[in-house]
Formats: sequence, structure tokens, C-alpha cells
Amino acid sequence: MFIGHYAVCFAIKRYEKKTSLGKLFIAVQLLDLMFFTLVVAGIEKFSLQEQYLAASYLKIEYFPWSHSIVASLLWAIFAYCLFMYLIPIRGSKANKVAILMALAVFSHWFLDFLVHTPDLPVLAQNSTKLGLGLWNYSIVSWVLEAAILLSAFMLYIRNTRVRRKRGRHAMLVLVVVMLILNALTIFGPIIHAGVEGFSITAIVTFLVFAWLAARFEQYRA
Repeated sequence: MFIGHYAVCFAIKRYEKKTSLGKLFIAVQLLDLMFFTLVVAGIEKFSLQEQYLAASYLKIEYFPWSHSIVASLLWAIFAYCLFMYLIPIRGSKANKVAILMALAVFSHWFLDFLVHTPDLPVLAQNSTKLGLGLWNYSIVSWVLEAAILLSAFMLYIRNTRVRRKRGRHAMLVLVVVMLILNALTIFGPIIHAGVEGFSITAIVTFLVFAWLAARFEQYRA
């Protein structure tokens, strides 16, 4: 899953206004950020295979450190400690915000479980692997992600107001770009950038989305 992860950001932001949308964008993609970083470091592995799955040409070969359910839980605990003790918010809601950031991290695994074929390990790479395999159905995958994202985004819009007129449609434009990019990823041709090039592009994309979300968040209250 790609853009569907960001639905969690808008849902949590509507639930607790003291959370940062930019940091939430990082949290929900933390597992993928770690995955692609570890791929570049030569620790985890994937290959690009045209028509591997209807909605994905990434064949995952090894990623227990980032995407096993145990590792996902540990990354969520790391996020809790980070936001509770190292960069806590001011006031009495530090614990609540830290918990929500941890849930944002852990939500990644559950959304991936919907679309991945059984390649998500419970612990080590040779342990039981899970996944419902919706990536075998391209249209279903895109519609599911779009529906999840748009539902959460509308919830966010309905519970915020415009603070600066110049940014009235900024967040909407970001969401539309996400939808288009996801469509190109699912229905478009394979990107011939190599594994390392693809990984770096993904990392930069996630970070740019987070930066834009943090910036555009200032336009709404």
C-alpha cells in the first residue's frame, strides 16, 4: 500500500489537533523508509519485475527488519519513546500524542497486510508469512487506497477551517497528486531506475510529501 497509509494521518489529526501532520506523514511511512534505507545499505532486498503482480512490480525478497510484525511493533515502541521523551509536545497531552504516533507507525503493517501477497514475516524471514494479496487486483487496489485516503481527508477538511486564503486548496492539490502518482505506480510502466535508484526515489518522495504536509497544515486551523 502507498497512499492509503496517509489516511491514518488525516484521521489522527482530526482526532487530536496537537499531533503534527508532517510528523504523522513520516510515522505512517517509517517502515518503508527503513526498508528502502536498508535496501540501499544492502541489508534488505527486493527486485523489480514487470507484471510480477497486477498492482505492483516489487518482488520482496528479504525485509524482516522493517516489515515483520515483531519489527513493526518495535519501531512503534521506538516512535513512542521518541515523542514521549526526546521531542515531546508541551502540555499534558504528551503521552496521548506519543501513543498516536506509535499507532501511526504500527498501522503501516496492517494496511500492508491487506495488499501484500503472503510475504510479510511474523518474525524472521523464514517464519510464517502473511498477506491477503489485493495487489493481485489492480483496480481493486487503487479504488481501496483512494477510498481510504479520500474518506479520511474529507473528515479532516470538515473539521478544520481555512486560516490563509492562499493555501485554501493546497492540501487538496497534494492529495490529488498522491492519487495520480498512485495510479501511475499501479497502472503505469515499470520504472527502469534499478533497485537503488527506485529506493532513493521512494525515500525522497516520502520526505517531500511530509514536508509539504507540514507546510500546508499551517494554512488550516
